[in-house]
Amino acid sequence: MNRVASYFQRGSERRAAEADAAVAIPPERMAQVYAVLRRRVSDAVEDAFRRACLAGDTATAQDLIVVLDGMIQRGERMPAGERRLLPGRVARLRRELERCLALQAEAEGEAGAS
Repeated sequence: MNRVASYFQRGSERRAAEADAAVAIPPERMAQVYAVLRRRVSDAVEDAFRRACLAGDTATAQDLIVVLDGMIQRGERMPAGERRLLPGRVARLRRELERCLALQAEAEGEAGAS
């Protein structure tokens, strides 16, 4: 095959690949993709919450708990297989926040007494 014919053949393969890319993705598959993305968002919010607690930024940690609660309240729209963000998990994060608040209050009390 000469170079010109090879070039045109590759061009037709490229157009065929572009046509395949324009095919609609089935809704079932998109639901799976969205479930993974939602899970990753909840993990990211939880990670940000933990970083805020470690940094002593309790105001941000409290805001992130509200965000996680909102994600739980919208749980009925989540797919059936989504089990990562459960109310019990948020309850554990609340206890962690209370512990951070207590440590911060204790540190402020010691600093004020000095």
